[in-house]
Amino acid sequence: MLYREKGDDMRERYIAPAVMLVAGAITSILNIVNGIEFLKGLERLLIVLILFYIIGRIATVVIKKATGTEKKSSDTEENVPTKEKMEAEEKIEAEEKITAGENIQGENIQTEKPITEDTAETKNQ
Repeated sequence: MLYREKGDDMRERYIAPAVMLVAGAITSILNIVNGIEFLKGLERLLIVLILFYIIGRIATVVIKKATGTEKKSSDTEENVPTKEKMEAEEKIEAEEKITAGENIQGENIQTEKPITEDTAETKNQ
């Protein structure tokens, strides 16, 4: 995949919370079915939620690497304009304006053509 689609990042973003919530729901159901005390059940639930959130984050990284959708630093660096690039572009634009007959403020400049033999002859006639 040469480019990143918009939806790819959003789908990968919710992997860890989804894994965590499914594990939490299963733990809660098992605590109720087995008749575990409320405080003891909350402690177990907290531990399960933390562990499965970490497992979900690891799974997210593995999935990103497997599908090749992880951002590459070289791709992002190419798209970010640096100060030198911006200054060079502004300089080129200013030169183009000058060659087009405008000064930097945008006013038209009337340039006089140098008098050559051809133009001198046409004026004399």
